[in-house]
Order: sequence, then C-alpha cells, then structure tokens
Amino acid sequence: MSNHIRVLLIEDSEDDAFMILRTLQKSFQVTHERVESSETMKFALANGPWDILISDVNMPRFTGTDAFNILKSSGLTVPFILVSGALEDIAGVEAMRLGVDDFLLKGNLSRLVPAVTRELQRSEVNRERKKAEVALRLSQEQLRQSQKMEAIGRLAGGVAHDFNNLLAIISLSLEIIRNDLPAEHPLQEYVSNITHAQMRGTALTHQLLSFSRKQAVVHRIFDLNELILGLIKMLDPVIGEDIELVIELESTPLLVNGDFGQVEQLLMNLVVNARDALVRNGIIKIQTLSFEDKVKLTVADTGIGMSEDIKSKIFEPFFTTKEVGKGTGLGLAAVHGVLTQMGGEVMVESKLNEGTSFHLYFPKQKSKAPPTPQLSAVKIKPKQNLKILLVEDEAALRNVIEATLKNNGYKVALATNGVEALELIEKSEFKFDIIVTDVVMPKMGGSELFEKVRVLFPETKVLLMSGYTEEKLLNYGVLGMEDFFLEKPFSAQELLKKISAILER
Repeated sequence: MSNHIRVLLIEDSEDDAFMILRTLQKSFQVTHERVESSETMKFALANGPWDILISDVNMPRFTGTDAFNILKSSGLTVPFILVSGALEDIAGVEAMRLGVDDFLLKGNLSRLVPAVTRELQRSEVNRERKKAEVALRLSQEQLRQSQKMEAIGRLAGGVAHDFNNLLAIISLSLEIIRNDLPAEHPLQEYVSNITHAQMRGTALTHQLLSFSRKQAVVHRIFDLNELILGLIKMLDPVIGEDIELVIELESTPLLVNGDFGQVEQLLMNLVVNARDALVRNGIIKIQTLSFEDKVKLTVADTGIGMSEDIKSKIFEPFFTTKEVGKGTGLGLAAVHGVLTQMGGEVMVESKLNEGTSFHLYFPKQKSKAPPTPQLSAVKIKPKQNLKILLVEDEAALRNVIEATLKNNGYKVALATNGVEALELIEKSEFKFDIIVTDVVMPKMGGSELFEKVRVLFPETKVLLMSGYTEEKLLNYGVLGMEDFFLEKPFSAQELLKKISAILER
C-alpha cells in the first residue's frame, strides 16, 4: 500500500478540516480537496480518483448521510468514514446502519489513522479480488470462445469433406461435357462460367478450413491486386447498398508471398469491421501502393473511429467492442497473426468520429514463381492396356471418375470399400496396374487397403484421394505420403497426371 493518499474531505469547518489533515499527515503524504455541498462533491468525484472520503455528519448545506448516498449513486467503491463533533449523533448512527465504513468523534482522532489504514488495506484487497474475478471471467470467456472455435473447426472439416466431393463431381463432369462439345458450341461459355464458380467454391473451402485452423498454410507468390479484384463481387453484398466502396489499386502487379486464402480472409475481416464502424452511409476505401521493398494495403472508413484506449487493445485475442453474439474478437488478432507470419506489419490510424485506417505492409517479391506445368487437354492414350481399380464409396463421384478414366483409355473396375477391393483383386484374372482409392470409407479405408496391397501385391501401385482435412487424415496415417496422395476436388488433368507419375516411378 502506498504511503501517499488522496483524500476527499467533506467538511464545512476549516478548523476541523485542518485538524483532520494534521492527524493524517503524521502517517501519510496527503493530497486533498475540501468540499461542503452536494454539487462540489459530485464534481470532485467525477474528477478523482480518491483513495478515501472523510465526511462530517452535520453540515449547513447537506449531511454526511447525503454525502454517502451521493457516493453510492456514483458507482464508485471508495472507503467512507464519518466524523462528528457530537458525542451522541443520531445521524452518524443511522449512517453506520446504512453501511459507512467507520464513525469517529472529532474529539478523539487517535483512531483516525488506524481506521484509514484498515480501510485502505481492505480496499486494496477488494481491488485485487475484483481483478482476479475479471481475469477469471475473461479466462472462462476465452475458454468458451476456444471451444466454440473448435466446434466450428470440426463442423468446417465435415462440411469441407462433403463439399469437396461435390466439387470433384462438378469439376470432372464439366470436363467430360467440355470435351464432348465442339469448341465453338455456345454452351461452352456456360461450361466456363460453371467451371469458374467451381474453382471459386474450392478456394472458399480452403479459406474456411484455413480460418478454422484445419487447413495447412501454403505460401505462394501472388498478385495482391488480383486478389482484391477477385473479392470485389463478394464485398458488395457484404457492405450493403448504402455504403460506397472505393477501390484504388497500383497500376503494376504487387507480388507478395503468403497463403492466398488467409490474405483473402484478412481483407474480408477488415472490410466487415469497416462496415460495422459506419453508422449510416459512408465510404470504405481499399488502396494499394508500391514501395521499393514493401507493398502497402490500406483499408479505410469514414466511421465512428476509436479512442486511444480501444486502439491499444484491438489486436488482443477475444477483445471486441461489438455486442454479445456479434463478434468473436478474433478477426483483428488473425490479421496481426497473418502479417507477422508473412514478415509484414500493420499500423492503425483512428480518431473518434473521423474514421479508421488500417495500413498493412507486406514484403515485396521481385518476381512471380514459375507456373506449375499443366497437362494439355489431349486425351492420354492407354499404354499396354493399363488397368485401374477404382475404390470410392460416393456413388456419383465414383461414376464420374470412372467415366473420366475410361474416356482416357483406361480399363476400370469398381469397388465401394477396401474389403470389396481386396476380394476383387484376389478373384480377378488379371492384376491391376494401379488402385485409385478414397481414404475414408466404411469397412476398410484406403490407407489400410494401401498397407495390405503393399504386402500382398507389392507390384501394384496405389493412389490415395480424400476431401478430408489434414487433421482428419493424420489419424489415417496419410500425411507424409504426398507422392501417393491427391486432394479433392481435382480436375481430370490433375488426376491423370498423378496416375502417370505414380506409374512411372
């Protein structure tokens, strides 16, 4: 406990006030202010803080009981001691009944210092207890948020698997249609539109998994301007029709190295926050600039702005100024985390009622990574009547993969799980050159089938495929087997390329 105390003295008599202060100054360094009316007391309370209040019982303009009631109505928890010059003061006894901390006689102030010391110590204990209670509540809230995010992550993983299967069906079906239609056919335009939507769905699935920490972070070099332009159509329905979206992009490509999905989510978080800061109408501005070794992305709004206190806390996990149920407090923490991973930094400018600007700085990349070689759309002719055993429990996906393989010259046999696959291998009159199998299936999954085939039929190659997340696949022993694994959804060319690579190993 500090030896310096701040005393608000509620006393109409200068002589009595002097006597009280002299008694306190024997043991403390005292800063004080004396008031003697309800108005001046309220003003002093508002311009505190105070460590203790000492009040006379009876004063011409108001009483000690009135003073105590003013303190209670202020919501402050400051020790309150009454002093009186009367031996039997009915008002003082009543105030004690109402809950003041102590009652002393002016004629015997020897108890004043011990009483003040006791109340200051009790007040400090109460403050520490409240801090502990706040910390406990915060910890419990963080635990609830963590559990909520874990549940969202599990849901995202399950949804991603089903959605990836659907996207694979769409992708492979479109390629079959595209190859069967003449190049000049008018429906080719619609096929291209659906293909673009399918690719966007794939990217969104990766983004969802990345944000829920279920997808591995994959850094690559990309143009920040292209990312922003790709998001504009998604941003319009997010911000609403009454908000003006201004886009000012550098004329040259701005190459950065990071996870594309994470940076998309980062930008979306900033735009949503900017929208929420606009009470009505207003402007959201997205701007990019190029410097010698940095790329700058600014997201600015003309909204309500932030105080310095709030601005100092915005990157703390679970800190939010939004109403309960309208914000997790993770968005800006994620922004800071992504920038840190990429070797960048974020700066914030904000003033109350003048808006907020987030300035994100990314390390600038000098050149784009070489494009991944792609197979041409020419059908691959079968070599020596290659035979494939396709193992997939999803009927629609199994059918479209079968059609894709047959269209490219392979002979295909089908099984719905690992048990059926082993029975088919044992009964077949010819050996299969490669088994293409889903990882997670009833009865026997692909990884278990892979292990059995390696022992029983060591010359048979295996390609594993799955739409599950890495966390799920970890339980199936698939991680570390990238040379034999294909992630759903995939295109026909990706499937054929992977099969060719495994067969040629």
